Amino acid sequence: MDIPNSKDYISFLNDIKKDAKETRVNARVATNKEMIHLFWRIGNGLIEKQAENDWDNECIKQLSFDLRHDFPEMKAFLPKELKTMRIFACHFSEEEISVQDFYYLSWDYWMLLLNTFDSKKIVSWYVQKCLEEGWGLETLLKKIEEEIHVKEMI
Repeated sequence: MDIPNSKDYISFLNDIKKDAKETRVNARVATNKEMIHLFWRIGNGLIEKQAENDWDNECIKQLSFDLRHDFPEMKAFLPKELKTMRIFACHFSEEEISVQDFYYLSWDYWMLLLNTFDSKKIVSWYVQKCLEEGWGLETLLKKIEEEIHVKEMI
């Protein structure tokens, strides 16, 4: 019997492929969910601490240094990233980020958008486009450079 060509084998193989793809997406979304919530909590905490203690950029640099000491593999604890977490928490409430769609984008998308635009409306518009159109980071960057939001948001 030629197993690799049997209908039963091909069907089983296709089922495994489909399951593996779905599992990878689900794992990525679950990881993104946890990381996005962590980054929002850090950003929100920075907002609170800066208001209470008048922390300046030197405090953010020290926090970055201390966090990277314990988590050297996490580039998210660089000073610029910590500042972006603060912007993220300013723009979006915890309830807003709890929407499932937020988790389909990695933190790299958020970094790009939050460091490019001051407007929550524009950031949200690009997030929606990324989700609807399935844009990768390179496509998103190209669309930002083309200022597509100016033409389409009218």
